Amino acid sequence: MTAPVGPAQTRTVRYELHDNQAADLAGQLLTLHPPTTRHRFVCYRLDGRSPFADLGRRIELEVFDEAFGNDLAVMQREYGPYEDASFFLVVMDQVLRRPAGVMRVIRNSATGLKTLRDIAGEPLGIGLERFRDFHAVDSLDATWDVGTVAVLPEYRRSATRSRTVCLLLYRAVYVHAMRDGVRHFVTVVDEHAHRGLRALGVAYVPICDTGPFSYLDSASSTAVYGFVPEFQARMEARYRRLRRQRPLRWCLLARPIRQLMRGIGLDVRLQPPVD
Repeated sequence: MTAPVGPAQTRTVRYELHDNQAADLAGQLLTLHPPTTRHRFVCYRLDGRSPFADLGRRIELEVFDEAFGNDLAVMQREYGPYEDASFFLVVMDQVLRRPAGVMRVIRNSATGLKTLRDIAGEPLGIGLERFRDFHAVDSLDATWDVGTVAVLPEYRRSATRSRTVCLLLYRAVYVHAMRDGVRHFVTVVDEHAHRGLRALGVAYVPICDTGPFSYLDSASSTAVYGFVPEFQARMEARYRRLRRQRPLRWCLLARPIRQLMRGIGLDVRLQPPVD
């Protein structure tokens, strides 16, 4: 079903929150929707129209401004048309009572999907029909666009915490996609993030076999596609192949791969959706 767009939005979204505003929102979220587990990091699915979603937008602005110089004007220009079709996966730190990372997911709407609209222009020039034919996508309503993924810098300083936050976000979007009957993912990923996903065996492939390109001030990004029903089997196959062919690398990656593909230690941290 196509998501509502345009005039349906009744609330002004906020990317800029003062520290006390963010702290108040985070405290309200954890108080009104208490976590169902005592793990430090838990993940919420937040409706884009909820005030709590602004916690995710604040992370987007901070991280993308720091990494790529995408300031408030850029974020509003790029994501404003998709606000009514967006929801947010936000990882909360129960100990510090604050958000740690976010993933924005854009559903299909009359505005379309951001990735597909962006790659239709230069330099890729991939039209919608070419994309759908190449990847056998029968319905865009069964397609989610991973619009952003961002982890705050203080959590990126710890490899363990950064990995936990990222794994939670990627596991959450997969679990929710399976529950919602979503069959296709599209996104544009920066080269650094793309390397990490490839290492874990996440079954993304370049859209229409295209290569890296400059995107939103990232010098090297790739537009990728994923067929959701194949994710589990393809990750399991990579896990077995890695164990057989590269045992030392398997020792390093076995635990996060198992967590991501089977939800071990992660699914218990996924919280009920918040409207």
